Amino acid sequence: AYGDPAVAAIGIVMRVVSLLMMAIFGIGQGLQPLAGYNFGARQFSRVIDATKKALSWSTVFAGCMAAVFFIFARWIVLAFFQDPEVVALGVRAFRFLSTTMVFVGSQVVFSTLFQALGKGRQAGILAVARQGIFFIPLLLILPRLWGLNGVFLAQPAADILAFMVTAVLAVVEMAELKKMRDSREVLERQDSQ
Repeated sequence: AYGDPAVAAIGIVMRVVSLLMMAIFGIGQGLQPLAGYNFGARQFSRVIDATKKALSWSTVFAGCMAAVFFIFARWIVLAFFQDPEVVALGVRAFRFLSTTMVFVGSQVVFSTLFQALGKGRQAGILAVARQGIFFIPLLLILPRLWGLNGVFLAQPAADILAFMVTAVLAVVEMAELKKMRDSREVLERQDSQ
């Protein structure tokens, strides 16, 4: 409905953003064996520390890439296509998407953490929240309200909603891990006395 330039612009943006996602998935995949092994060994403080580090690295990386995409959007699109309409649409799409990229790292980190801890329900919810539960309905609703801008806003809106779900699940899980860590430390102190 929005023409070939819009399709080309979205295609460019999503290809470039997929490179960012691969790096963030790599951080999450690095966390998974560390968290799983240490959880099985009842080293809960290590699980917490590894999760915090993975979360920090993925958030900082996503934030830096969002800044690069926001500032250099025009040059990135020009590397793929020189049509002025495609460039203008691509820049707008990049800038909309850049506003919420910083939230993506937490979704990936906690999804892989839940996998490592054997919590399939939570992992499954986070795995489908961003691109399925929220993105598809928003992609059907927002363009009716705002036209092409609605298409561009669907992913950032899905990122915000998925982050909210992630935050709730993450707070509960981290509190549970801290409680297990504290219980283990109390038992260790009692055993040493």
